Amino acid sequence: FKMDKFNFDFFEFVGAVIPGIPLFILSSFLISHAPYSFEVLALSIKNASLGEVTIAILSCYCIGFCLHHPAFELFQPLIKKFWKKELEGFPVSIGEREKELVEIRQKSPNNFKIISKFLALRQMSYCMFFSLLICFFAFLIAMLFCKDYNRDILSGILLSLIFGFLFLRRSVAFHQRIQKMISISFEHVNEPRTLH
Repeated sequence: FKMDKFNFDFFEFVGAVIPGIPLFILSSFLISHAPYSFEVLALSIKNASLGEVTIAILSCYCIGFCLHHPAFELFQPLIKKFWKKELEGFPVSIGEREKELVEIRQKSPNNFKIISKFLALRQMSYCMFFSLLICFFAFLIAMLFCKDYNRDILSGILLSLIFGFLFLRRSVAFHQRIQKMISISFEHVNEPRTLH
């Protein structure tokens, strides 16, 4: 039981660290006043000490954790506007299905663990979208107003835009899967049992 709990906590930790990485990199360039380039980034990673890597991971976790609320507030109207069909009549907030989830957790803990992992994946995906969206606007401002414009900034704009959309689309796909899993699991745990 303890090992399962550790794995889930680690999974959630990584889910928060990943969305924090783009903003951590962006903020590092802003604080150091270094010109943005992939070469500088690669050298920084190569020369980083174990202590610096540890601090970077913890910083990424804190950033990713703080992104959750604003990212979800942006995710809600977007999915309602552009992917209304994918909602299939279900609410965007999984919290509105709390009664079903409580019953699934009590009667089928394994199914609840799987749903929880997909919830973490959905959260990671829309937080990553939000993080990359901020990077997109930061790179766009840098390209329009800064004199040290370079090809790496243009690459940053394109990559943040493309991957931001892909992560948003994945969050919608995870949302659909979670809704179906909740419905199927709830139906399964409430099936009448026949006595033999």
